Amino acid sequence: MIAELQDVSNDLGEKKSK
Repeated sequence: MIAELQDVSNDLGEKKSK
């Protein structure tokens, strides 16, 4: 559960960074 949320958060962070 947490791992999935972290993955999504990481993806969003990367997209926002770009």
